Amino acid sequence: MSNLTIRFYSNCLRRYTTFKMYLPCDIRQDWGQTDTKYSENSTKTLFLLHGYTGDAENWVPEYLSDKYNFAVVIPSGENSFWLDGRSTGHQFCKFVGEELVDYVRRVFRLAKDGSETYIMGLSMGGFGALHTAFAYPETFGKVAALSSALIVHEVAGMSEGQGNDVANYEYYRECFGETSEVLNSRNNPEFLIDELQREGKNIPDIFMCCGTEDFLLENNRDLHKFLESRNVSHEYFESKGNHDMIFWSEYMIYGEVYSGLQTGKVDGAENNWPSYESAGHYEVAKYFTVDEHSRVPEVQIASTYTWNKLPEEYREIIRECAQESAWYERSQWKARESISRQRVETKGCVITQLSPEEKLRFQQAVMPLYEKYCAEYVDIIDEIVAEGW
Repeated sequence: MSNLTIRFYSNCLRRYTTFKMYLPCDIRQDWGQTDTKYSENSTKTLFLLHGYTGDAENWVPEYLSDKYNFAVVIPSGENSFWLDGRSTGHQFCKFVGEELVDYVRRVFRLAKDGSETYIMGLSMGGFGALHTAFAYPETFGKVAALSSALIVHEVAGMSEGQGNDVANYEYYRECFGETSEVLNSRNNPEFLIDELQREGKNIPDIFMCCGTEDFLLENNRDLHKFLESRNVSHEYFESKGNHDMIFWSEYMIYGEVYSGLQTGKVDGAENNWPSYESAGHYEVAKYFTVDEHSRVPEVQIASTYTWNKLPEEYREIIRECAQESAWYERSQWKARESISRQRVETKGCVITQLSPEEKLRFQQAVMPLYEKYCAEYVDIIDEIVAEGW
């Protein structure tokens, strides 16, 4: 792999700027490397956007670039939210969506069209990746957004003198424009989606994920629901994790599971029905065993400090809503599971449902683990068992 640092003059930024670039052009014969099926195809190009306070550093494992034959282009967007700011020299959306892509095409003969050009970002960069892809749908064929800082609705509610723990009002006004107008502007990814649909234009393939402990979880869920309401095809994943590289790294190598199953390097994987279907694992792992060995709860949590300040009548309303929403979530999840199961069954997957006797053997085998590691939670475990484990 070639590692390059390139300095050039940007008309969008009105100054010299640098970006980093990684090119998968090496074959290590001393390591026994050989061409793969990906090296037979044209090299794809991934534009990688950093988060707030970040800079142009690569956070994609280099071996993935080599293995899947894609170049990585990493610009610096400062703390711009990758938007065209109000002041001169702050056109970061146009810089990535037009100027930088054109430069890479002209100088390196890469990223020739949307089928070869992708964009990905995390946090602020996740917002930037989605927004830039929607602003330039003919340029970017795919977009991946990890734990995106989808704060446009929060910004819309700000007025002079306000802000949040991250930045003040003046900063957000510089990035997003007049806050009272942002929802109906091209700085809002939702506005761009509606615009693309009205004009009958293609929408890039969308991949989104967010950790269930991430402070931006609800923001990501909101965009997921918005895309569903517009019937926009996309992949959205949640799993345990926070706003950090531990979580993001898991999703960058998630695609390795597919190829591992395909080549036999991975014997099997653990997944629920929607993930088994949406990740395409059913294509390379045709056998699915329903053993019900685990269940991950969706927990609703409130701050004790805030809760204690609420009147009792408000608490009761929240309790009732929490119970109703829990049952609603269960019904929606059950329906989604049913749809995914039907889809993979029609594709010829073989489903094995463990009998009660087989499940009992499994339960008896793991009981010593409860006794060894969960002694302080025995009462809770007994309640769960009593409910019908």
